[in-house]
Amino acid sequence: MAILTVLRCVAAVFVGLVVLSFIAESVEVALVSYMHGAMPAPEDYFDLRNQPAILWAKFAYNTMAAVIAGFATAWIAFRHEMKA
Repeated sequence: MAILTVLRCVAAVFVGLVVLSFIAESVEVALVSYMHGAMPAPEDYFDLRNQPAILWAKFAYNTMAAVIAGFATAWIAFRHEMKA
């Protein structure tokens, strides 16, 4: 039984990373493409992404993605270590 709990927790962390990466990367590509008007060339992508407005938006959506991924991880792991 303990091995299943460990495997479930490991799977939960993996799913959390996937959720975080998927949300953050897809929003970033969509935002940069929207601000540029089309998908920029690979050599121009980072120049466009590193503009202050996009970096502030990146801070906001990465924070939201981290919260969503954390909830997904906790829901899958189904552990209550912080419970008083």
